Amino acid sequence: MQIDYSETLKYSREALWKALLDPKVLARLIPGIEKFDEIGPDKYAVTAKLGLPSVRGVYSGVVEIFDKNEPSSYRLRGDGKGTQGWVKGEVLITLSSVD
Repeated sequence: MQIDYSETLKYSREALWKALLDPKVLARLIPGIEKFDEIGPDKYAVTAKLGLPSVRGVYSGVVEIFDKNEPSSYRLRGDGKGTQGWVKGEVLITLSSVD
């Protein structure tokens, strides 16, 4: 499944870059996060409660940031296991200026 989403914000790209790398901000942005603990540089142990019909349940796993291209983009990859099986996903976050 692929989902495309965009948002226009009134902040500089540099300010958004810094915010989107802050673990406290990431924990609030990722749906269903119940636990988000740093276990290494750009790597976090997570527990998330998902409400999608085919994967509904609580999952524990790891989220990591990689492929950083400051201040333009990075990838966020996560995987976890839970009572319903496993989940895996990847997100490309791209920041651009709007003139």
